[in-house]
Parts: sequence; C-alpha cells; structure tokens
Amino acid sequence: MVFLYGVAESLLSRVITRLKVLFPAEVTGLVVTFVGIALLPIAFPRFVGYNAETGILNPVDISIAVVTLAVMIGLNLYTKGKIKLYCVLIGMLFGYFLSVFLRVLNLSDLRKILDAPLFGIPALSHLGLAFDLTLLLLFIIAMICSTLKSIGDLTTCQ
Repeated sequence: MVFLYGVAESLLSRVITRLKVLFPAEVTGLVVTFVGIALLPIAFPRFVGYNAETGILNPVDISIAVVTLAVMIGLNLYTKGKIKLYCVLIGMLFGYFLSVFLRVLNLSDLRKILDAPLFGIPALSHLGLAFDLTLLLLFIIAMICSTLKSIGDLTTCQ
C-alpha cells in the first residue's frame, strides 16, 4: 500500500503545478493550520511541563519553553540573514543549554544523545508485501492531505 502511495504521489507531482489553481494559499494554509491544531494535544502538555500522573505543571519547564520560544521569535523578527534563517535551530540549542543549566536535563540524558549513532541502517526484517483494497480510499485521502500539507508548507516558506 505504501508503494502504491509513493507511485501515486510521484505521478501527482507531475501535474500538481496545473492543479495549483485548485489549491490557493487559503486552502493549503487551512490544511497546515489543521495539522498544527491536531498536534496541540501532544505538544502543549510537553510545552508547559504537565505531568499527567500528578496533574501538576512544572514552572521550570514553562520558563524554559517560553524563553526558548521568545528567542526563536526574537531572532526571526529582529535579525537578518543566516541568523534569521536558523532561528529555530538556534532557539532549540539555546533551550537545550538552558535545560542543562537549570538541571532539567542531566549528563546521563545528554550521554544517551551523544552515544546514539549519527547514521544507522534500518532493520528490514519486518518488510513484506500486502495489499488491502479496503484501505485504498484511506490511502488516497492521506495522499491528498499530505500533498496539500506539502503545498502549504512550500507556500508558507515562499
């Protein structure tokens, strides 16, 4: 099914420029917005340091998140050139340094990151061929949504 999805996406990429009139910035922007809204239940509790077991917000985590976001926004609004281009990366690095400084991340957490391989080969033992006709409509819908999201992302970046 994924192979069929990839082939269909490749074929669609050849005619998408002609179909661009059907997908104005308002439509693709709406798709990108919906993707962002769908990620809120996952992202927001992590942003505010919410612990589901205790039901408590961690003020240190909130501080790190707000300062990191402020650095990203500030670099994007008040700088030019390469710094503005890399504002998200710089903000993330700043957030990591702040997390280490405030002891939210300890050296064992950083050791796990540093010990992870930079490149790896995926295990291919689980691969197999299967085709389920009942999933075809869902894959087509997912392909269209993925294409719209890509168009929206590219339109936003332009």
